Amino acid sequence: MGNCSTVAKEQKIITMITTTGTTEDEQNIVQSTLIKPGPINCLRPESIAHILSFLEFDDLTNCSCVSTDWMDAVSKLDIVQRSINVHNEPRRSKVARRRFAHLDSVVIVCDEMTVTVNPVLLRRFLLPYCSTMKRLCVGGGYAFLGNALKLLNKVNSLDSLTLYDCRFRSVSDLIEVFETKTNLQLLRLTVPKFGARYNPPSLRDYRQLASSIGTLQSLKALVLEDWDLNIDVDAMSLMFSNLHQLEALVVGKANDEVLTKVAEHCPNLKELKIMGHTKAGTLTMSGVMEVVRGCRITTLHIPYLQGYGNGAEHVREIVQCMNTRARINHSESASKSKPTLELTVGVRLCSDSSVSFRRKRSSMMAAAVGIVDQEKVIVDMRIV
Repeated sequence: MGNCSTVAKEQKIITMITTTGTTEDEQNIVQSTLIKPGPINCLRPESIAHILSFLEFDDLTNCSCVSTDWMDAVSKLDIVQRSINVHNEPRRSKVARRRFAHLDSVVIVCDEMTVTVNPVLLRRFLLPYCSTMKRLCVGGGYAFLGNALKLLNKVNSLDSLTLYDCRFRSVSDLIEVFETKTNLQLLRLTVPKFGARYNPPSLRDYRQLASSIGTLQSLKALVLEDWDLNIDVDAMSLMFSNLHQLEALVVGKANDEVLTKVAEHCPNLKELKIMGHTKAGTLTMSGVMEVVRGCRITTLHIPYLQGYGNGAEHVREIVQCMNTRARINHSESASKSKPTLELTVGVRLCSDSSVSFRRKRSSMMAAAVGIVDQEKVIVDMRIV
């Protein structure tokens, strides 16, 4: 941490003491008191800013009034979380303009899910940063969120956009947000709600959203963790036809046909996670292996995939292919660290109900360990 005297300036408090003496020197005595800096003032402004970054917007605003050093530390923040509810005052957006001059990442959360928030509050808060913002995360029960995000329609600086549990007037409001985001690299989108009654997307809405997402050719990470890609296989398959730079994909449900398209159009894919239960027969080992063989998969999360036999054959096939691809990728890169394979599977890979969970787990773990050379590749395997 270093000596406090080299980091924090010595502070002196000058006090005037009035006495009842007759001489001028006795009447005004100047006393100089040396105040030692506290522990937090021994830190550099960057360290103080990191500590304060865990606070929310209102608390940060109060901290910025403590001293000029703290104000400077707050002004260095590039990300801040804001909770918006019906009790927020519009004047706080003016405070944000003064306090957070370098803000390029904003996390906005509605902390009262039972109420709808006036989008004017959100729009006023985002207005100072719409031209420089790089990362935006919005979540909560907002009414007609598209009205608040219209100011971002002409902004092309975003490289990360997260919208979860959000509500829009129509699907066109959401599509307008995507139209100018040619530099977007990460998109996280939960299933949105539309209209006055907050209806789920129709089949036509899904097709329009899939088509719009497919135009984001710079995407490297796509997180649709509660989406069912089985709803419209043709539209969802077409969505991946232009996402050639995609490296991470997280979906709720998928099937073999969609994964075949992913393997065909996304050769750089390194991470695949299928989070939800999939109807038996629609997703098989065949579809998963299409992706593992056709892409550069090093992280695979398929906890609900059903298999046959004791499951060890499936694990052996997956790990062997992932291990081969990982060693090829590692030889092409300049990295000196050992490649890591992350695999999460479920006991459903073993179709024999008479076998205990412990035996299933031990046989699948042994199958993975027997293939990989632990001195060259690290395997992180979880069986759930």
